Amino acid sequence: MDNTCYLSIRITALLMSWASLSISLVSYHKSLRYSRKEKKNLSLLATPVYFIWRACEVGARLLCLSFFVTAFQAWIFLPVLLHWVAVTIWIIKQNTKFYDNRCFETIFNIICGYVMIFCFLNLREGHTRFRYLWFYIVFYFENFFMLGIWWQAIPLGDWYDFYGFILIFILSVLHIIVQLIYYKFSHPSKIDICLPWNRNLCYESVCHSLDEDEKQMKKPHHLDQQVVVNNG
Repeated sequence: MDNTCYLSIRITALLMSWASLSISLVSYHKSLRYSRKEKKNLSLLATPVYFIWRACEVGARLLCLSFFVTAFQAWIFLPVLLHWVAVTIWIIKQNTKFYDNRCFETIFNIICGYVMIFCFLNLREGHTRFRYLWFYIVFYFENFFMLGIWWQAIPLGDWYDFYGFILIFILSVLHIIVQLIYYKFSHPSKIDICLPWNRNLCYESVCHSLDEDEKQMKKPHHLDQQVVVNNG
């Protein structure tokens, strides 16, 4: 088998794995919505849009990790482990309720934290836009940080280095654009992309729903003073 044929087989296998992973994320999202009777499922138009969103997200991430590992080998475990630990703590902070047993819940959170090395998973009800915002700020900072270090360590040489570098930027831009298109035109529930900025709303969106006592504790102090003055 010559090198050209061998390279073609490897590229085909990589593309099929990429497509399979993206399809799995679409299937997971559709199955999750099927399990909730109050949730509308993805339409025929929304499904390919969601697929492109996920494919761009995962593709850019995997390319960044692959480039980084070619230059630093085992050092790849450092950013991956830090991300895994940070995201797992964040998930635990969200107070997910998938299991009655807290030990099982923690194990589930750790597994989801591993998955979120590569893509975002929504594990709580409520507005997800703030969660997307904070997650993708960290996500893309890590991507371009790894890419920048790789660039300094191994200047572009072979043709696939250059095209891979360009492809990461294309996939990253497409990811953001297609996600906005999905939420604006294809989301099963017609929603507004923008949310009013409110401290409690932001906290509940990123972490977990507040009970009434917590909401009172998180009210700005100047509002409490204003109520006292008005009552006086």
